[in-house]
Amino acid sequence: MTVDTTEETLADATAVEPASSLKYFPLSAFAMIMGIVGLGLAWRDAAHAFGAPRLIGEIIIGFGAGFYCAILAVYALKVFRFKDPCVTDAKDPSACNYLAAITISLMLVAAGLHPYNASLSEGLWLIGVSGQVLIKVYIVGNLWFGGSYTLDAVTPAWFVPVVGSVVAPLTGAHFGYDALNWMVFGSAVFFWIAVFTLNTLRFLSLPPLQPIQRPSLAIFLAPPSLCFTAYVELQGGYVDHVATMLMGVTIMTALLLLARIQGFTSAPFSMRWWSYTFPLAAFAKAVLLYHFHMDTALTHAAGIAAVGLATLVVFLVFSATLRFMFRGGLFLPQD
Repeated sequence: MTVDTTEETLADATAVEPASSLKYFPLSAFAMIMGIVGLGLAWRDAAHAFGAPRLIGEIIIGFGAGFYCAILAVYALKVFRFKDPCVTDAKDPSACNYLAAITISLMLVAAGLHPYNASLSEGLWLIGVSGQVLIKVYIVGNLWFGGSYTLDAVTPAWFVPVVGSVVAPLTGAHFGYDALNWMVFGSAVFFWIAVFTLNTLRFLSLPPLQPIQRPSLAIFLAPPSLCFTAYVELQGGYVDHVATMLMGVTIMTALLLLARIQGFTSAPFSMRWWSYTFPLAAFAKAVLLYHFHMDTALTHAAGIAAVGLATLVVFLVFSATLRFMFRGGLFLPQD
């Protein structure tokens, strides 16, 4: 009897999972790529609009592309070694949205590569668009329409899989897939309105987001910014009344979020801080594009301020993330 008890104790001890493990590597890590490459693309536009050093944007884009390959390799290893946590990620109401960050990041990398290798850029773009459509069908058709979630599961992260596809026309407009780009754009606008309505209903009906969740509110800025930029690109660079209307929505959204600045600054660090980065980069890109066509003193100042803010935020969040990574935080259970 004593021997059996000892063997059971040893078995229990060996069954204890390590505190740090690849199984905890978060799917949301791909949001880092969106923020970094998005900032690089904004700096590329700043080079056109202001004559800013082009090398800055290209270095950021190159770093983001390399970082994307590294994160993709780590997550692929997680899929190979720990399938169950990956299945859980794909069904979790929060984590599953970041499946789309994989394909959105790929489309952004494709945009970064376009001046250097148009054929490779087009190939990556087609893979990204196809993957984005499949992910949207899975999340919306299988999880949302399947009744998997209730209203309390709704967060601004729901914008990522359904509106993120509007990134496609930013690069695709150069490849001649006009019909496909307009279809993707229309789908993104439709779901932008739908998810905005769901989030508004959630905020009016349920308690506010917890402090650690509040950074995700910044995602509200991404859809109007991206829709403005995509629409102008699809129009051949012409800023018409519809584009001006979209810029108005973008500016109003930025002002509404500015009113919530205290909630952002009080949020404890987590990987959700990356929710600040891509929306600000998308906003900077939209403001720069608007300035490029309007060319006024006000838009000039706004463009500089937008790029400066996006750069500062990405730098601060990346620095905090490095400290988090060196402590092994990416391989610990996420909040």
